[in-house]
Parts: sequence; C-alpha cells; structure tokens
Amino acid sequence: DRRFERVGDSHPIEADFSVIAATNSDLKKALSDRNFRPDLFYRLNAISFHIPPLRERSEEIEPLVHRLTEAEALSTHRVPPVITAEAIAALKQHSWPGNVRELRNVMSRLVIVYSGKQVTRHDIEPLLDIGQVEVEQNPTALADMERIHLIKVLTMSRGVVGGRKGAAAVLNVPKSTLQYKLHKHGLNPQDYR
Repeated sequence: DRRFERVGDSHPIEADFSVIAATNSDLKKALSDRNFRPDLFYRLNAISFHIPPLRERSEEIEPLVHRLTEAEALSTHRVPPVITAEAIAALKQHSWPGNVRELRNVMSRLVIVYSGKQVTRHDIEPLLDIGQVEVEQNPTALADMERIHLIKVLTMSRGVVGGRKGAAAVLNVPKSTLQYKLHKHGLNPQDYR
C-alpha cells in the first residue's frame, strides 16, 4: 500500500519510490540453496533484466573506453590519452572478471599514467594485471602518486576501508583520514569490491 511505519512511530509514512537492485549472483540458485530470503526475492523481483558480462559484449568495450577516459580526464583535469586500435584489441581480449567497474578502474589508471599520450598494446597490458600496476611515466604531481597508491590498496583490500584487513590498516592511517583522501580523489570503495 506504499506506506510504512518507522520502528517506535505510530503514524504511517507514505512513500512513492521504486527499488532498483543489482547482483552478480544467481538468485534462483541462491533461493533453492536457501542462501537468499524468498520474501525479499519476491518483493524485489517485479521486473528482471539479465545483462551479460562485459566479456560477452566486446563490441561495447570501445565506446565505453572512450566515454570512461573522457569522464576521468574531465574529473582529474587531464588530457585524455589517445588509445590506438591495438590497445582497444588488447582490451577486447581481456576477460573482465570485474566487468564495467574493472574497466572503469583500468581507464582511471590509464588517464593518470598516460595523460595526453598515445597508448599502445604495450601500455595497456600491465594495467590489466592488477597485481602489477606500475607507473611507467613520471606522474606530474604528488597527488597522482597518492591516487595511484590508493587505487592499489583499495584493490588489494577489495574495497574494505576499515577493520584489521581494511585499506586504512594497510596504510596505517585512521579510517577518517582515508575516507577524506578517497573523497578528495573521487574514489568510491564499492567500485573495488
């Protein structure tokens, strides 16, 4: 009836909104394995869309690459790199286990490392291996190095900020300090989960 009551409140609140939820899990299997609540599934499952993983949509990679590099260059006040056809081919061959979020992170690193330069297959391949992100060009500012390091640590901690194994513990800084730095560099920890 599009109304709900807050805990401890006696007056109903009218609501007019829709919930959009996304998952990479097979919810029908999770239901049959009793790993997902049926009542929640049936509340959320009004309209379902299946979006294939990026590796099955390689024709979308090139327009996404251009859009993501332009957006990252704009947000970091840089010149977007020129991405060659051979670099696009290398991107299309990658399996993209992290889907579009992984592609966004790779394009973010690309803009920082190769601002305004021509990017070849040689340049792309190290950026596709998260464990071997290296800066081949000298970054123009300390902020660039800080952002690259934050991306590496967020990737290692899988987007976890606090706790014993979180990014703040790895960096040996208070959680609030890390949250400030992430906000300053426009980094969302959820993009690295």
